[in-house]
Amino acid sequence: MNVAVKINPDDAYSKAPDFEQRAKKNGRHAQIAATMKSRHHSAGREKAAEWFRRMRMIEVPTGTWVQSRDLFDQIIAGLGEEEEGKAFAVDGPTGAGKTHILRRLSRHKCLEIIETEEGPLRPLLKVEIPAACDLRKLGVRVLRRMGVGVALAEETGDGESKITKGIRLDAEDIWDVIRIQLAAQGVMVVIIDEINNVFSNPKSHERAQIAMKLKEMLVDKEWPVSIVLAGVKAAKFVEEYPELRRRTPIIEVRRLDNKRRDHMALLLQNFEKRLGFEQKLDLHLHDYPERMIHATDGEVGRVADLFKLAGVGPWMAGRSMTKSDLAAAAEAIGLCDMRANPFRVADLSKLKKKKKSLEDYDRTLLRGNQRPSIEDEV
Repeated sequence: MNVAVKINPDDAYSKAPDFEQRAKKNGRHAQIAATMKSRHHSAGREKAAEWFRRMRMIEVPTGTWVQSRDLFDQIIAGLGEEEEGKAFAVDGPTGAGKTHILRRLSRHKCLEIIETEEGPLRPLLKVEIPAACDLRKLGVRVLRRMGVGVALAEETGDGESKITKGIRLDAEDIWDVIRIQLAAQGVMVVIIDEINNVFSNPKSHERAQIAMKLKEMLVDKEWPVSIVLAGVKAAKFVEEYPELRRRTPIIEVRRLDNKRRDHMALLLQNFEKRLGFEQKLDLHLHDYPERMIHATDGEVGRVADLFKLAGVGPWMAGRSMTKSDLAAAAEAIGLCDMRANPFRVADLSKLKKKKKSLEDYDRTLLRGNQRPSIEDEV
């Protein structure tokens, strides 16, 4: 039976644990993955890896990224100069590109780990909200992301474990430890993703507790922390609580619908320019932007997923990507079936619009949202 690490109050409140070493010792994921890759060394695997590296480097030219970058730069510029931390929220439907934005923000040069004699300082902390979240569950997640185990049980000496009175910390105790650990580990910016999971908890007062705790982090007199919130309902969460709303600008990541066709054309042009195929489809011309909008509901994340799958086969085979590759990929990841595939019909105007958006089929699971698995008949 797994037993969580018991907190030593002196360690928990005075110094940051060397959780990087702990990960190397106990979390062997990277080591095992490397061993598996070494057994599967081949020219094909190397070529596929190069494709996905290439995809990760593609910039998505959307206005929301520029807005997010500018607000994030303001946060960085104000670190140590302001009495309060700054905040903003990134709201939008599943697949619209929120994850892409957060990934790029977290690569900011100023937020890289700083090695010191006392141990590493980590200016950035990324946390994903757990499902059915309450204040304590969120606190446990934050502490574990900082490498601090929260004790739930202890060894009895005969191979068993039991819950021991006094070990289980309540929510306020956990957040007291968090406050000290943020300072001990040099955390200046916290990115909180999947904030929508707070709504899977039906108790509104528990959501209010989370909102107030985030506000306390922003205004802490000794160690103010800046916060970025992201999720499907990030705007709804912020707008429920005036203390957060007045401190938290909201950026809406919108779909690229037909009114924003030019944005989709620019996105497709940028993708194709950087993919490296000898022959290009000129996806930004003719009615390709409309076809892509129809297939993906104009969601940037789904466009990226489509290109990843459609291009890897041609890349490994040493040929250029075709419209048939796009069509097959759209069907493979459940964006449409053969009868409703905008990459297979000659005249797009004859293809009826979907009765419902793909987002209507999203179902929240333990983590985030699953991909829609059904499609309306046309």
